[in-house]
Amino acid sequence: DEIYRFKTDSPSIPVDVINLHREFQTKAEIVKMVDTKLKELLDLSGRITDMLASLAEREEEEIKEEKEYQERHGPRPESQVLADIWKECASFRSYHQQAVKSNFEIGNVFNSHGSSIYLLTGTTQSLMDAIPKTNLLDAPDDSGSERWLELLAKVDEMKQQRALLVTQLRDHMNSDDITRVMIGESPTNQDSVIQDHLQKHRQVADIIRQNLTAQDNVLRVLTEENAKQVKIRQASQELFKQQELFFVGLIKS
Repeated sequence: DEIYRFKTDSPSIPVDVINLHREFQTKAEIVKMVDTKLKELLDLSGRITDMLASLAEREEEEIKEEKEYQERHGPRPESQVLADIWKECASFRSYHQQAVKSNFEIGNVFNSHGSSIYLLTGTTQSLMDAIPKTNLLDAPDDSGSERWLELLAKVDEMKQQRALLVTQLRDHMNSDDITRVMIGESPTNQDSVIQDHLQKHRQVADIIRQNLTAQDNVLRVLTEENAKQVKIRQASQELFKQQELFFVGLIKS
């Protein structure tokens, strides 16, 4: 069954994911709007960062100029207006740093799940295309799987044929009353009589021996093919694992 599913390469979508997909398809515009708003928010945050940086530079310049003035003309009272402005700017920087951190976390969350969310809001075909599938260039050659099944059928066929032949040989030997014939023969002819009677059954016995020899050859080839199928089963199990992780990721998103 695993080999068949590996060859068909047509994974089915779990019911939970289908239901989630249908729900998100109805919210595609909302998802696009959220994406747009996040980009606008990050752009605004960047412009505010630049503005606050310019104010911080201006503050440093003001402090430097005031220091030079007082060195030339002596001390003078601090401008309360400027002090209030720089204090307010410091508060803005503190609040903005918190906002930047929050924006960064929100952006990371959306970016980490964005591809999954857009898959759920998109078409069913795009969702199907995204499911991990067999890479035909890397997949193990499974052309021997049919041969493997044929060999199994051949072994079963030979087993049935051999059973019929054994039954036929047994019936013929039971019906061949050699004892009655031997009683009427002289001792010198008994060996010849025995050989004549055995010869009558030799053809069936030879066919049975040929059957056993052929089965040994088939079993040897079957063993070799079975070793090849191990790689196919391992590859299919790895593929199913990737698909399961893919679906779990969609649900978690």
